[in-house]
Amino acid sequence: MNPESHSLRRLLAIGAACALAMMAAPQAQSAGLVGQLGILDTSGTNPATGQPWQVGDTYHLVFVTTNTTTATSTNIADYNNFVQSEANASGLGTALWGTGAVNWFALGSTSSVNAIDNAVITGPAFDIYHSLNPGDSFTGSGFLATDAADFWDFNFPPSAGGNSGNPLSNLTGGNNNVWTGTGPGGVASSALGAGGSSRRHWTGWWNWGPAFATQNNADSLPMVAISQQLTVMPEPSTGLLIGLGGLLALLRRRR
Repeated sequence: MNPESHSLRRLLAIGAACALAMMAAPQAQSAGLVGQLGILDTSGTNPATGQPWQVGDTYHLVFVTTNTTTATSTNIADYNNFVQSEANASGLGTALWGTGAVNWFALGSTSSVNAIDNAVITGPAFDIYHSLNPGDSFTGSGFLATDAADFWDFNFPPSAGGNSGNPLSNLTGGNNNVWTGTGPGGVASSALGAGGSSRRHWTGWWNWGPAFATQNNADSLPMVAISQQLTVMPEPSTGLLIGLGGLLALLRRRR
């Protein structure tokens, strides 16, 4: 084996081991807690547990897309691809420090796939706009629901987003008609792509039960995007980030 190649591999192994060791000691190396996308406010209480946020706690983020799409497709993958593209364009497709891709799913039902099965909720959910702008919410946060049952009843905490509005506002804080094809319980109701019209909801109401209508599914509307399960983790200290940066710089010089 080439001696220089051997040294490089050894350096990589040592660097990886050091990084893992530093991350494994959050009391000494962590400056605090952070969600995977850096949006969740971890200084308060986890509404699902009633306790302060802890490393390993899970949650979901939600937003309304800026761009629009028709509801003519019967394939749920088309809607998932649409919201994923919107998330990627907004920088929401990659976790902090490049620690992996973040998958997003459409709040939508087709005749063969229900929203509750497509966008699986396993913990508390928060909308992005009010998480970043808590002063716009009567509750002071972007909190939507504690779990799947709470989320899919379509009854969210009131906010100051407009018309006693639903916190599912997009990043500009506006209210929208959005394609869902879904009724309370997360099951299909006037499903996307079914016939000539599909169900849509208006995000200006905190209770989505009555806030719906059907619309020509050739029209173009935004959609609601729900993240995969995200995790609270220790925030690396400045020293750790500098150390990793120095290691990468050294490796570049040795190439």
